[in-house]
Amino acid sequence: MILGFGKKRITSEDLSQGLWMFCKKFSKGFYEQFRPQIDNMGFHLSKEQEAELSREIIMINLWIISKSLVKDQKALEALHKIFIFGHRNMAESEQEKKEMAQLAQEDLQNRYKAYYGKWQDGSGDQTLLSVRMLEYMITKGEGDRRLINALSTFSLNTHILSMMKSVLDFRKAFEISD
Repeated sequence: MILGFGKKRITSEDLSQGLWMFCKKFSKGFYEQFRPQIDNMGFHLSKEQEAELSREIIMINLWIISKSLVKDQKALEALHKIFIFGHRNMAESEQEKKEMAQLAQEDLQNRYKAYYGKWQDGSGDQTLLSVRMLEYMITKGEGDRRLINALSTFSLNTHILSMMKSVLDFRKAFEISD
């Protein structure tokens, strides 16, 4: 097979590792950019809530990656395992590790279901999706009037669309060998 100019041949596992690094980088950047807006909406987060916000942003970005690269199922499965394995490592006993991994998998599946349900195909405006994401990010999935905020939904909508483009651009650099 002839590879495109400048494409690097990698495995699905390698792609998943690169996507994980990509996800963490974008998550950190979005957290830093978005965190002050949360205060401006009238939410004051505890340290625990800030940690949960970071986790929710990672799940949002995993969903964006999955939505963008639906044809790379093997790499996406490996990417999800990285996320789940990280939760497993937070526990001490084998039972707790199993429970943490199961909880992480369930949370990810629930977010994906909710986000796919709000995605508007063919639309550049993902306000309904953005509001749903804000609910998980800030109010544990519950509605709150303060989340209907033009700046925050615009920021999140812009993040979703720009990250999708970045994911697709990142992916173009590689040819999967397996």
